[in-house]
Amino acid sequence: MTTANILRRTPKQQHQDPDKSVLEDDTELETDIDNKILAVARRIFRGDEKTVEDWLQTPNRALDNVPPFYFVGTKAGIDRVAQVLIDIAYGVCN
Repeated sequence: MTTANILRRTPKQQHQDPDKSVLEDDTELETDIDNKILAVARRIFRGDEKTVEDWLQTPNRALDNVPPFYFVGTKAGIDRVAQVLIDIAYGVCN
């Protein structure tokens, strides 16, 4: 599964078969916001897609032990994930 698809999955979809289509509409796999979050994550994790995928799916203390991908559905959630990535970049949290 691609990193972009992780961001597009709902919590319920996260537990479904990863080989099934994630999107009902195949028009665009990544939104501008997804691209920005992914770009920042890739930069912080030095382009390591596996690390980015793992980080997006792993419960995070800074996000109340919820995986970051749960938050990308809203502007406030995206801002929160972006702040955690910034904190990681500056060594504030992991």
